[in-house]
Amino acid sequence: MPQWDRDGTAKSYPDERAQAVCPASGVPLVHRYDHHTVWIHGRPALLLAYQWSFDPASQGPVAQTLIVSFTHPAGHPQAPPEVQSIVDQLTFVPVVDRDRAS
Repeated sequence: MPQWDRDGTAKSYPDERAQAVCPASGVPLVHRYDHHTVWIHGRPALLLAYQWSFDPASQGPVAQTLIVSFTHPAGHPQAPPEVQSIVDQLTFVPVVDRDRAS
């Protein structure tokens, strides 16, 4: 079994990320396809919506910050066209400090 380096001072690998605000209407569908690949400006990107917390049964969805990773999309399935359509309408900005992505 592999052992992970637990040295907290070690530098992590570079991970190019971007973020955008996903409107409430798109949240349930995008959340369902977390860790699927979409295309942004001609580049593959991995959807990272796992951190979203909402209970569709008790409350309607609210707008959420969608983060994508351009570094790790290989090997993940392609998101369906409906998800790509939502992503195409968003304005992504680079995440400078991934520990403080909003």
